[in-house]
Amino acid sequence: MLFSFLRVVCGCTLVVGLGLLPVWAVAADEGLTTAPADSASVTGRKPRRELYDLGRFGTYRYERPRLLAPLRDVPADFWAYTRHTAHRRSLPALGIVALTTGILIPVDQPLVNGARQFATFIGLDHSSEQRDLLALERQNSTLKLAIRYPATLNSTFYYVGEGAPSLLTAAGLWGFGLARRDNRALATASQLVENALVTGIMTQVLKRATGRESPRVSTARGGRWRPFPNLREYQRRVPHYDAFPSGHLTTLTATFTTLAENYPEKRWLYPVGGVVVGICGFAMMNVGVHWAADYPLALAMGYSYAKLNARRHRTRLDVEAPLTGQAARAAHPWRHPTLTPAVLAGGASGVVLRWQL
Repeated sequence: MLFSFLRVVCGCTLVVGLGLLPVWAVAADEGLTTAPADSASVTGRKPRRELYDLGRFGTYRYERPRLLAPLRDVPADFWAYTRHTAHRRSLPALGIVALTTGILIPVDQPLVNGARQFATFIGLDHSSEQRDLLALERQNSTLKLAIRYPATLNSTFYYVGEGAPSLLTAAGLWGFGLARRDNRALATASQLVENALVTGIMTQVLKRATGRESPRVSTARGGRWRPFPNLREYQRRVPHYDAFPSGHLTTLTATFTTLAENYPEKRWLYPVGGVVVGICGFAMMNVGVHWAADYPLALAMGYSYAKLNARRHRTRLDVEAPLTGQAARAAHPWRHPTLTPAVLAGGASGVVLRWQL
């Protein structure tokens, strides 16, 4: 009985700690200067808009998000991300993702085998076991709601990429923002919830579209691809179809990117996030739920969506307005070649291309 109680206490501490550690890490102000951007503060209420002077990192204006903003903004998020991805400026990044994925697919099997062998060499288990911290189950029903915690070291690395730690981080930032009347913390929490919703939908659609086998149930070297499987068959045999892309890495990358974009003065967030994402990716290969080729697209989606979402929910005030028209052509002539009609030698008509480099 005592052992069970201690196990539950340790599980609670681990789950809460994994989620709230980022909140503690970014909560210190370190000389941050803030100022209200509207008149609400005169009455003692929380200002709807608040300015944050981050020194050499810029000055930003954050609006206080409404409670249900993440749900309301999902359609707009999808539209904005679709336009961003389809823009010609995204083509080089899409090409890199496609090339990297194509290079990794032929060597996926030896990479997974190597990851498992290395884990054995360093004494790391191959488990993703999680235990119920709190479970609600109806009699004579398959419906079960449970809060779980990782039972082994490798499953802890694996658990970090699940949605629960990110949502706990969002809850912690929301509580911190309410207590400190901090619009930036509230906006970051709202963005984290949007990340979980939007990236979750995107990865689930792609998983059902590609139908790639996970390593631990693969029936061929590198796993078979069965695009657009029957939905009932998919639900019955999920590991046979849900490897590509990795939802864990998409969520984890989006979480650290959101924190780093909203707290740019915490310069350690991107390096630490990279290490955590790498460890989680290794753990999933060790468990046998993902191939290495499942990661490039996941990393790209998590990073690009979180960057876009952060820009949409704040305003940078110390950046000059973009130049347009004649001013833009004068400042960047190499971006604006001109074509003008001309009369060529012998009386022929033509055009002259002028491009100043």
